[in-house]
Amino acid sequence: MVEQMYNRIAVMCFSLLLMAPLAKAQPLPQAGPQSFKSDDAFLDYVERQTFNYFWDEANPTNGLIRDRSTEDSPCSVAAVGFGLSAINIAVDHGWIGRTNGAERARRTMETLWNSPQGASAGGCAGYHGWFYHFLDMNTGTRAPGSELSSMDTALLMMGVIDAGQFFTDPTNHTEAQVRRLSADLVARIDWPFMLQSDDHLVDMEWKPESGYGPARWVGYNEGSCLYLLALGGATKALPFSLWDGWTRGYHWGDCYGQSLLPEPALFTHQYSQVWIDFRGIADTCMRKRNSGYFENTRLATLMQRQYAVLNPLHFPNYGSNEWGFTACDGPQTTVDGVHYSGYLARGAPAGVDDGTIAPTAAASSLPFTPEACLSVLRHLYDTYGTNLWTTEGFRDAYNIRAHWFARDLLGIDQGPMVVMLENYRTGSTWSRMMSSPTIQRGLERAGFTAPPPDRVAATQMGAGRVELSWHDKSPYKTGFRIESSTNNKDFELAAEVGADATRVSLSASPGETHYFRVRTLSPAGLSRSEE
Repeated sequence: MVEQMYNRIAVMCFSLLLMAPLAKAQPLPQAGPQSFKSDDAFLDYVERQTFNYFWDEANPTNGLIRDRSTEDSPCSVAAVGFGLSAINIAVDHGWIGRTNGAERARRTMETLWNSPQGASAGGCAGYHGWFYHFLDMNTGTRAPGSELSSMDTALLMMGVIDAGQFFTDPTNHTEAQVRRLSADLVARIDWPFMLQSDDHLVDMEWKPESGYGPARWVGYNEGSCLYLLALGGATKALPFSLWDGWTRGYHWGDCYGQSLLPEPALFTHQYSQVWIDFRGIADTCMRKRNSGYFENTRLATLMQRQYAVLNPLHFPNYGSNEWGFTACDGPQTTVDGVHYSGYLARGAPAGVDDGTIAPTAAASSLPFTPEACLSVLRHLYDTYGTNLWTTEGFRDAYNIRAHWFARDLLGIDQGPMVVMLENYRTGSTWSRMMSSPTIQRGLERAGFTAPPPDRVAATQMGAGRVELSWHDKSPYKTGFRIESSTNNKDFELAAEVGADATRVSLSASPGETHYFRVRTLSPAGLSRSEE
């Protein structure tokens, strides 16, 4: 007799140098369109040019990266997180040398580690291990009025972890420093400091002048990576119940006949998944819906495309190759009596839609709906040329009805483009991050499981031998543990096999009934069976 078990898989889920103020002109448009031999050649070009943002818009002395491509922009710590992952990708592709990449990563994290932490309103980069949303590009300390941001710190830490996962040469001193700084920065975060309410929800912000803000992270949005980091911390981690509090705020809806968590702005779906590969794994909430976070984002992306196809009346440029609604810059003007907002979280089918399209919306959903998103990128590049394309990738947004193309590029929009294009093309960032012990612990403690091996069967192979076979439904190379029992209660280890195995031969005493179960293994240890 064979018992099929659901499996809970634990894969993964000094003083700063002062320098003269940086000066940099606006990104120059590319001189004329280019042709490409293949879609992959096009994507490689887009990815390579977009990476330039994180190399060129950084202060090379301290590694901090501008929030946007303007001379007076402060550093965005979230952009730094994206930038650290972008450096890994650039090294892999040979766009920069490994030595240069490791040194930039080390310098960046050394700046973060050595910048003062404290409760004073000025002269500090953060407090309790958390970082202010914006930092001065030169001093690395709090930009005026900036809040201690839990979400932006989380995005920063995802890049910090990724750098530690990438630079692993045991013989290289710089890479060893990167790994040490990565571990120290994550371990320094005082997670309970941002958990001040009795509802087990993480606060969004804190300021030395006013304390905690009124809002907390709850319900489905970009905050899932924040909670997984909080659960996965090796020190000062938050309780397992945190994920239940987060998911209790979920509100399901129906859109074009599909049931999903319908956050209108695509960045809310994409940010966490820049680093966390949710394919094939689900928490309790998603298992009840027979769905997953990857699938939910796929649907949300397709809903935007469908909306653009069905709503060209006021925006005649909308269509299957022209859509993408998310947080982005806007015209901030009035044209023909119609007012257009500036920076705003736009979204569709629900949410605000004023005709402003952001290339990052489709580009950052490429792994979810490849054909639909690739056609958008090719169309935007071919149609709008240098109005939208620069030496650092696509400008942030455009609005045809308002006759407007954005001047700036934003780090938090360029970053998801670089990493998601890479996840689509090679999956390298996902692969690194899903083997991080911090991410593994976070997913395990949040209750994520992978699909169990199915079609489990036992075949008698002669006296005292049984061949057990199964079908592996997990996208991860996790290996398997086979357990046996003669009473269907007390199971013992019978065998462990590698990731590519789908069968094993076992001994079985003649004349007895044997029960078997196949459980997944992961880098974090044995998975737990579904209760």
